[in-house]
Amino acid sequence: MPTGNDYSFTTISALYDVVSLIIKDINKNISYGLPYKKDEVSLNRPSDNDLDKYFKLVMRYFNGIKKYFPEFKSYCESDDYKKLGEKLRHGTGGHILFRPQGLLMISKVITKLTEKYTLDKSIRLISKAPLLYEDEAYSMLLWNNISNTVVKSKEALVKDIMLDNLGVFPVGKKLDLLKRYKKTFNDKSKIPNII
Repeated sequence: MPTGNDYSFTTISALYDVVSLIIKDINKNISYGLPYKKDEVSLNRPSDNDLDKYFKLVMRYFNGIKKYFPEFKSYCESDDYKKLGEKLRHGTGGHILFRPQGLLMISKVITKLTEKYTLDKSIRLISKAPLLYEDEAYSMLLWNNISNTVVKSKEALVKDIMLDNLGVFPVGKKLDLLKRYKKTFNDKSKIPNII
């Protein structure tokens, strides 16, 4: 997304990736009864009836995001996307959902949560996370506060920390998670509480 783009919610590629997560993984986790394997949904055109069901599932996801993320609701209902976009994505950070990396990361966390919870509860749980890139919890993990730039290499680490905080990260992999975190911050001795 170009730096000066203040009106778009996200990039088309980020939206594609999120919709793929919804159709393939969330659909499978919650058992909506629709095909979810890659070859079932990518190689063959689903019936019109199934396409309508997929559309409703995607809308259910984004309506849940609107329900628990007031900034997203304001953006969707705004008449002035540019004015709101400038407020939600700016040079010193911005809202996590309004950067492609953040939207995709939050969607991956929601997807993992749907293995244990309903879609509504999964979205509600993640909405308790810090929502601004410039938040101290994301310093040098998602956002470089010195150069005011996105850190691209730590998204998976932040996602796993969130899952750990929410109690759905595999217990057997916690030591590995701590090692990954310590590799980034040598002086830290425990996984932080983000949520």
